[in-house]
Amino acid sequence: METEKEGNKMELFSEVFGAYYQMVYQLLRLCGQEGLTREKIVRLAGRTGFGETSVYLLPKLLGEDGWPFLEQLFQEGQPVRWKSRLGRPVKRPVTLLERQWLSAAISDPRAPLFLSRELLGRLEKALEGVAPLYRQGDFRYFDRYLDGDPYDSSAYQKIFRRVLTALEEGRALEIRFQAGPHGGMEVSRTHRGVYIPLQLEFSEKDDKFRVYCKRLNHGRFAGYAVINLGRILEAFPRAEVCEQDKKKELGLLRQWIARQKCAEPAEVEISPERNGIERFLVEFSTFEKESWMEPNGCCRVKIWYPRSDETEVLIRILGFGPVVRVLGPPYFLKQVKERVAMQARRLERTGLS
Repeated sequence: METEKEGNKMELFSEVFGAYYQMVYQLLRLCGQEGLTREKIVRLAGRTGFGETSVYLLPKLLGEDGWPFLEQLFQEGQPVRWKSRLGRPVKRPVTLLERQWLSAAISDPRAPLFLSRELLGRLEKALEGVAPLYRQGDFRYFDRYLDGDPYDSSAYQKIFRRVLTALEEGRALEIRFQAGPHGGMEVSRTHRGVYIPLQLEFSEKDDKFRVYCKRLNHGRFAGYAVINLGRILEAFPRAEVCEQDKKKELGLLRQWIARQKCAEPAEVEISPERNGIERFLVEFSTFEKESWMEPNGCCRVKIWYPRSDETEVLIRILGFGPVVRVLGPPYFLKQVKERVAMQARRLERTGLS
């Protein structure tokens, strides 16, 4: 008997997340007491179901053969519509798995960036006694930088929410931020300007957020910029709004990002010693690349990277030592030779060579 009960639970669980269950739920919700025409129901079934849905399920959905969920609604001078037989709005109960996932999600240190304290408090109260699906301590990061953004800082949370609101509304912000060292300078500089946020991005490896912005100069377009959220010191709303539609703006931004990539990809050959191929592919998993195996058992990889990250890519490749052989392009290979020679000279001076 217990087995049968467990089987029924599993069947209900799978159906709740299935396409047909979701389709019927949306149908009952949209039909309501006002009703929908047959044509609209067919379009809804085609959009949320499969190709054969309208053939096999429509007779059942419309109560002609099977499920009496809907009934016809006749009004003079109007086409026949179908309305829900239920006298109240349809609400799907939240499953235990969903509550467990939600309990785990709100424990993420980044949750306060997207949810207000009041909402987080209500969720925590509603989920009392629900064991989280996973805990933050269950994860071990072995390739992540340790200077991630300060998610628990109230100042950081305030700035993040202002940036997020400006991005959603297409509005500008006056931003003062600290730029990193550049061009051999050891001291960072402070910049101030007017920017319209277009895209927010999270780097799992850096454990940081960055925002891609449209920069304005006296109200006119002055190029694009990438700003790390953790470097923003102040952000104040401005009256300027994005003049073009968001889809077009994002298209132009992606074209600009593509132009920031290297002219030629770095090409390397990785030998299988010391599990080199797997380690290399994991290390560069976030980069656009092309790889193939050679007859000698080595792996050839081409890596496309932003020009601003060239030094970092170079250092990370050199970190693999003799497992990796750099093949090109010529200017990249030249930098590899220069760095190796410089390191050899340092070892000679210290007497470690």
